[in-house]
Amino acid sequence: MESRRSGTQAWAPTLERTLEGKDGAWKGTDKVLFHEILEYNPHQVVYTPTMSKVFFAGILILCLAGLGAADAFFVEKGLPVSTATPPSTSSVPAVAGSSSMAASGTIVGGVKKKTGADVLETVSSHGFTFENTDERTLIAGVVQNKESVQTRVLLKDGDRAGLLSWIETPLVKEYFSTLKESLHPLFSPEIKDLLDEIQRNPGKPPRNFLTFLDPGISEERLVFVRVRDRLFEFHIATGKEEAMYQLVETLTN
Repeated sequence: MESRRSGTQAWAPTLERTLEGKDGAWKGTDKVLFHEILEYNPHQVVYTPTMSKVFFAGILILCLAGLGAADAFFVEKGLPVSTATPPSTSSVPAVAGSSSMAASGTIVGGVKKKTGADVLETVSSHGFTFENTDERTLIAGVVQNKESVQTRVLLKDGDRAGLLSWIETPLVKEYFSTLKESLHPLFSPEIKDLLDEIQRNPGKPPRNFLTFLDPGISEERLVFVRVRDRLFEFHIATGKEEAMYQLVETLTN
């Protein structure tokens, strides 16, 4: 019986199959390429026992031989160990200007840390004039001359509007905490309008805000604001509240 498949190559492995007609009407044999077996219904393909045993025995021998060779190789040679030396930090090229950026306070990514407005320029822009003074402030008492404290008397239309004292330092939080502790024993029974809070407004830096009016400490209202790395002390004269509070808002936002 001729094979129903044409073009079979002589070197390709073939398997014999048994063909059977409907209800046993006829029987015959044919050969089919090994890789084409799966195209047929398994019930129509019958392997001869001898061919099956030889085929699977050959596969098993090949697998065992491969495992034995791999085991011998790794036992004798061992697993490869990387001998690469990690690059030293000295081999990494330096970024130009990195030293100057660090010294100027620029953080990683090239974004400079934001600072507050120029104090004296802001004072002038609000229509104040100012004078140097030796008047003692509470901020100066807290830092004990360890940092540079600047103090100015503020004038509005030739009259005293108040006083401004400020300091800029990374230790500003510690100084503000010390300032509050030193104020507690100084408060008199006449203290009023005491407000001590942390203010957070959208788009603005958080700030510590402390204000009170105590004749036992000063005839003027005192306002202390800690924002970023600055600590401000404002003395506000009676009748100058509106102009001074506008200055407070500009300097501390």
